[in-house]
Amino acid sequence: MSKKDKVTHSESVNRYAAKTYDRIQVLAPKGEKSRWTDEALKRGFVSDKGQVSVSRFVRWCVEDKIGKPQLNGVQLDCNDAQNDIE
Repeated sequence: MSKKDKVTHSESVNRYAAKTYDRIQVLAPKGEKSRWTDEALKRGFVSDKGQVSVSRFVRWCVEDKIGKPQLNGVQLDCNDAQNDIE
């Protein structure tokens, strides 16, 4: 097998992400990222590795605003940040 035929780790990850997720790009004015990061940290959006997940925080905010879908007739609680968004 030549080097050309080998699939790199990042190529595998990118392929998986393309199959599994929809990509939504959010553009914000300069300075908002640090404000959003601080707010995400305050609300506990931190990964197992200790990194702040602004993406999870933004998804949580959207779900909180538009309402989580119901699961078996029960409205999911958008205020439970740790358990609602994977």
